[in-house]
Amino acid sequence: MMTTYVGPMVAAIDESFGNSKMVFATYQKATQLQSAVMIAQFDKAVQDMLVEKKASGDLAKDEFLSQEDYEKVYTKAAKFGAVIEPIRDDAHHINLSRLEGERGTRDFSRNYSGEFGGKSTMQRPSKAGVSVSPLLTISRGDAAMIVNFFADKHFKTSGADRTLPVFDGLEMPADGIDTLSKLINKAVSEAWLTNPAMDLYESYADWLRQGQDGPLTGLVDEGKLAELDVMIFGEAGDFTPKNRRDAMIRMRDNLKTLALSIEARKRMFARVQFSLDHMASAEQPHNNDGELLPEDDDAMEARLQEIYAEELTKGKRYGAPLCGEA
Repeated sequence: MMTTYVGPMVAAIDESFGNSKMVFATYQKATQLQSAVMIAQFDKAVQDMLVEKKASGDLAKDEFLSQEDYEKVYTKAAKFGAVIEPIRDDAHHINLSRLEGERGTRDFSRNYSGEFGGKSTMQRPSKAGVSVSPLLTISRGDAAMIVNFFADKHFKTSGADRTLPVFDGLEMPADGIDTLSKLINKAVSEAWLTNPAMDLYESYADWLRQGQDGPLTGLVDEGKLAELDVMIFGEAGDFTPKNRRDAMIRMRDNLKTLALSIEARKRMFARVQFSLDHMASAEQPHNNDGELLPEDDDAMEARLQEIYAEELTKGKRYGAPLCGEA
């Protein structure tokens, strides 16, 4: 199976989408680190509150925190979480560090002999894993398309209010399919010309500013720091706070480089004529107004490279998100 099917399939995917895999691997590493730091900060805050409440007599020796206490701790630690939050529009906010149930280490109940018992379910921030890849793709692709369609200023006059969204598609009335097909393809174009990579970079850059000395502020547990070092450096070692800070800044700079490159590519497409019939419901594409490209493939590629270089220079000069501006 590995030799005849899985291996060739993985090789074909790498050949076709190798660059995309590299980009998403960078996103995964960044959000996995944020998620791990959030969990470490959350665990520390839980222990700090337990010590405080037991010292004050609010909790007995064997008692634990209430649901309300957990929510307070989570709110306090939330700034360290893996969250992708568009600065200008919160319609596509993604939280990869939400609270979820996890099997705890403490006994929730047991019989008198201790022979039978069950562990408690504790709430803890979730691990990001690779979830940034599907969530970012879906939320800023098909989901954004649907949001854009129903937010269009021609919503009622076009008959869009007579449609029914079904996952990543629409049920349309037959007498409005031509007009509505153009509108849904326009919504696709608007979604594709936004830049979620810039949102991820900005959110990570904001995350680095959290805490008095950055997101690792207050973390002194050597075991936790060793786990984080493996995520930051790819290996365990005798690293200093400055080593960790510098490495996280380099990760931020890598995210910015990717974001500016993608931004330039998006603006390049926004400047040229193209026809988009992604939804293919009635052969009614959305046509983008812009520069007419040469018909010759080589000349077209050369002109696109010129536009890309121009936009990349602008992005590096201003260092700000350019897509989606009014």
